[in-house]
Amino acid sequence: SERTAGFAENLTGLMDQLKITVPALVEDTGISERTIKNYRNGKVAPTLEYILSICVAMGLSSWTSRNLLKSAHFTFDASDGQPYEAYSFIIDYMAVDYSIREVNGYLREKGIPPLSIPNTK
Repeated sequence: SERTAGFAENLTGLMDQLKITVPALVEDTGISERTIKNYRNGKVAPTLEYILSICVAMGLSSWTSRNLLKSAHFTFDASDGQPYEAYSFIIDYMAVDYSIREVNGYLREKGIPPLSIPNTK
């Protein structure tokens, strides 16, 4: 569908540009290989939490993260209340320099479920 095609193209392009492999993304996010491959070929629409997890794992800038989210038809800002306030903070201040574990710790403090569970120790 149109919803998955733009995201698939965007994700694949970013992964290629940043030289991030599917196995690396699987390890860093804990999202299954099948799911990531399905995102890349446009078979499955991603969840908001998984896109955020991918943004953090890939260390994407705020602008690039919001662009990737927009390509999957997710738009929000901090004024939308929780969890969007926390998600906006993650995109704007944490995605580049923090791990998913650290981001999940921040979410836990806010009483918000984790984005994904990384495989890395």
